[in-house]
Amino acid sequence: MGTSKYKKSNEQANIKINDECISDTHGKPINKEEIEELYRYESAICIIKVENSGSGTGFFCEINDEAIPFKIALFTNNHVLNEESIDINKEIKIEYCKEEKILKITENRKVFTNKDLDYTCIEIFDSDKINKFFKFDENLLNDKNTLKNKGIFILQYPNGELSHDSGIISDTKNDIFIHSVSTDMGSSGSPLMKRDNINFIIGIHRGGNESSGNKYNYATFFDAIIKDIKFQISNKNIIEFRNTINLKYEKSKDEDSNNNIFGAKFVENNKKNIILKINGKKSELIEKYNLKEGINIIQIIIKNKLISLKDMFNGVTSLKNIEEFKYLNTKEVNDFSGIFYNCSKLSDIKPLQSWNVSNGNDFSFMFHGCSSLSDIKSLKNWNVSNGNNFKCMFIKCSSLSDIKALQNWNVSNGNNFLGMFY
Repeated sequence: MGTSKYKKSNEQANIKINDECISDTHGKPINKEEIEELYRYESAICIIKVENSGSGTGFFCEINDEAIPFKIALFTNNHVLNEESIDINKEIKIEYCKEEKILKITENRKVFTNKDLDYTCIEIFDSDKINKFFKFDENLLNDKNTLKNKGIFILQYPNGELSHDSGIISDTKNDIFIHSVSTDMGSSGSPLMKRDNINFIIGIHRGGNESSGNKYNYATFFDAIIKDIKFQISNKNIIEFRNTINLKYEKSKDEDSNNNIFGAKFVENNKKNIILKINGKKSELIEKYNLKEGINIIQIIIKNKLISLKDMFNGVTSLKNIEEFKYLNTKEVNDFSGIFYNCSKLSDIKPLQSWNVSNGNDFSFMFHGCSSLSDIKSLKNWNVSNGNNFKCMFIKCSSLSDIKALQNWNVSNGNNFLGMFY
């Protein structure tokens, strides 16, 4: 049994392990016909290369579900490709059919991930030229109890070498099952298939552990992953990186000390206004993105073309962590005026370094009253050549002492610099 960098106890995996379920049986020997059929799917799996962390296994699966807006996807574990790995503009390196391929995460490629179920799903385009896919039939998993002691196969890349193995499902509970298939480092994310129906995925291998001195492996049932993707879509939690940001707020002293980790779930742009929903309840129609105090986390998904960020967080003094602003597509934005007006706790604006502000013409009052802001090096490479209004851009930024980062700005089109650093 192999190990994985992703370790969980049997309690964490939410399944009670019985010693008698952890057998080393691999079922009946694999015959020649089974091996030939199994290796027909060699081109439906790949090696996922993770920078500074070795490699994992991934597989391609066809999904025919009207609730999911794509048909083909790459699947692996969340601990192989996590949230950081699938940031916008990240390049996923895979070895596919002995050749290296790059899957770039763009604003159009849909991505889903869940740490608890330990999966990551990345939409596959026709241009990716993947030519073999597994299938999924949720009917095969309707009664999971019938799967106990049934034979399964795995295709995997332990230590970067293609291999296979057989085993049985020893125990099942909720979304997890225990299996006796042998794995090793690099097997994380491998597909598990029913032995009597090789082309259908039933689960994704997660990792290994021990109970009472016995080694065992565990996996996530594939229907749980599909259900989670549909749940995220229905709740508009789809990670399209198309103008989607999650913003964290500090609570004010007079608020309840218990963090509401969900806060405001969804904001929909309706051309002139945005609709804010807090804990599933529709709030008032808010014009000009005026958001109120006391919100802990807010997710904004702007579906229409984003052309103005004017006064988006004007007066939201608790705004502090804007890490996910790096996801915001600002290519078409022409008005950045007053976006962080009086955001007095905002001190780290590194996420803004990836913004494309080349279409911007109004930067007035952008950081007005950001009294905690002392480092603006992240603005060094901004292209502000179309900017004409820089009035009071850094007014009342009382902690700001070094503006060398702006020395290469092209402000030749600027006509209003009144009080820029007042």
